[in-house]
Order: sequence, then C-alpha cells, then structure tokens
Amino acid sequence: MNALRIPAAVLLMLAATAATPPAATLHSVSAVLAGMQGPWQNLKSYQVPVTLSGSVRASFVSVPFTLKGTQYYRAPDRQAMHLDSAPAIAQQFQNTVTSMGTPQTWPW
Repeated sequence: MNALRIPAAVLLMLAATAATPPAATLHSVSAVLAGMQGPWQNLKSYQVPVTLSGSVRASFVSVPFTLKGTQYYRAPDRQAMHLDSAPAIAQQFQNTVTSMGTPQTWPW
C-alpha cells in the first residue's frame, strides 16, 4: 500500500511544477533593437522571389489576384521590388523603391 502512495505523491509534485509557467523576461528597447540588427550585420545584398496574393472586393464580387516579382536589397538601406506581371491598374507599382531602411539605419 505504501508503494502506491509514493509514486502518486511524486506524480502530484511533478504535475504541480510542470504547470508553473516560466517567469517572463523583460527586455529594454535598446536590447530589442540590437537583437534586430544582429542578422543584418554582415548582409551585403540579397534578392528573393516574392508572391503577393489577395482579392479585391467590389460590392458582392470578389476578384482574386496574384502578383509575382523579385525583392532586392543592398546594404546599408537600398531596397527595391520589381513585379514581373503587374495588371494594367497597378503598372505604376511595377518598380518600387523603398526607403524604410533596416534596423541599422533607424534612429535610436
């Protein structure tokens, strides 16, 4: 009878400690921004294929669309996107240059 009580007590203790969530770690703003900079430190350039899918709803009709293109980046803060087959209504967005920059170029 004692042999059954010990494992039950151990299981109860394990269940109680497993249910306790770990304490949340709070980070300062500068630590978060520094962590965001890390992956960009040695990155000089990249290009990546992009697919944008969605739909435009007008009244009761929903018209789906898919745009394909390429996103380009060159350090420190040059970004551009070229859409391969933009519809006539979006031709002005076929070549887009962004100036948001990267965490490295953001003011602190």
